[in-house]
Amino acid sequence: MSIILSLIAKFPDIVLCEYSEFVGNFPQITRVVLQKLKPNSKYSVEYDKHKYYYINENKITYLCLSDGISDEAAFAFLGDLKKKLLQNYEIEKILSLNANQLKGFTEDLKTLMVFFLIKIFFYKKILY
Repeated sequence: MSIILSLIAKFPDIVLCEYSEFVGNFPQITRVVLQKLKPNSKYSVEYDKHKYYYINENKITYLCLSDGISDEAAFAFLGDLKKKLLQNYEIEKILSLNANQLKGFTEDLKTLMVFFLIKIFFYKKILY
């Protein structure tokens, strides 16, 4: 039960920052998934035994790849990710960035992923 990868992208597929502690072809598959997302939507996509979750609002995509967490938990994580990003950056600034220009937010992304997994493991409040 984990969040394997998370990222923030400019719609449709310009990745601004991403983080994963896992090794695999997840980043490559994620690029394909990003190209298929619908604007202004909140959805999940199954791939093999994993599930991609995303929220796309105002031309910004918040996405995570998970293995075994609930839909509710994944969307709660993405909601917190969105909130954290918008506390630090204005939408206009985010939309003006090019690929990988939000690397300064990667540590926040990592911290939020770790926090969420601890919260899921110990409290299970967002699982049930």
